[in-house]
Amino acid sequence: MIMGPNLTLETVDLGPKLPKPSRVECFVCKEPGEDLKRCGKCKMVSYCSRECQKRDWANHKAVCFKYMAQSVQKHNKKIDAAVTPEATPATPRMPPANIPQFQPPTRPVMTILDDMRRHCAVHHVLAFGPLVFDALDLFHDLARSETHFVALTMRRNLGSHDPFTLYSLLDAVVLPMSDIEPICMGGPDGMVWPLKQHKRQLKDARLDKSLTGLEAVIGAALVVCMELGANYPVNYYDSVEDALKQGSDGMTPVTIEITQLLVEMMKRSVSLKKEPAWKISLRNAFDGHLYAVQKTDLPLDLKENALHILEMSDEAEADWQRAQMGKR
Repeated sequence: MIMGPNLTLETVDLGPKLPKPSRVECFVCKEPGEDLKRCGKCKMVSYCSRECQKRDWANHKAVCFKYMAQSVQKHNKKIDAAVTPEATPATPRMPPANIPQFQPPTRPVMTILDDMRRHCAVHHVLAFGPLVFDALDLFHDLARSETHFVALTMRRNLGSHDPFTLYSLLDAVVLPMSDIEPICMGGPDGMVWPLKQHKRQLKDARLDKSLTGLEAVIGAALVVCMELGANYPVNYYDSVEDALKQGSDGMTPVTIEITQLLVEMMKRSVSLKKEPAWKISLRNAFDGHLYAVQKTDLPLDLKENALHILEMSDEAEADWQRAQMGKR
């Protein structure tokens, strides 16, 4: 068993080693190319286009996790070979400080992404809405949502099946948009750049003619959630920035659409929390309480609204799964 804070899980059996895919031709159409893109998660399988990656996703999602683990094992063997030879039992050998010790995920990627989807669905309005106003100080400057975002590292509570308490908060920070701009990730719809996805969602929302008056979208804030499992000790990374740049078990970007109605609601609330108050409030929310500095039970009507959002998210996921089955 692998043990870690707040979780216990079984080691994943990787089975036989997978062959190394070609780096000079597309895995799907076999066309050679010099500018091939790789899966953003395992970084092993190459594609010539988004279309080819989407065609392969039904098969690749079953091996992406395994390719990732094999890459990590190979990388860490190189680190073992680079440790100082003069080490003794009293002074154990350590890898050079400039070589990161990557870790294989301890749960299948699709399981991680589905857990994060459900967790983010229930916290989308109840916690992430007030969070972005507090952390980004949107009360005084809405334009700050265009230049900064909120990044979170979280740990899965495997003993919980309650969508409100699936994760515990490790840390949260405000970062400039430039930090997320080069980050990409693999997914069922091909390679995804969270910032591009966020901007596209905002553009679509602004063009939605059904949203008028106070419900018209006037902006959007970005929250990026990352899961760090038992393979990442609590102090493995020095900062959330390191996790963003060097890797995590899973990443989910969440776009919080800002309407005039939301702005008015936030102004009437007792928010305006400064750090670390908004971190404490977010941690309480992840523990199943209201987004507040003091632990307060979540009102039933708010909980029912959040569960309704989760139900719609589950339905959308089921529709997507059925559509993928129909393409096979």
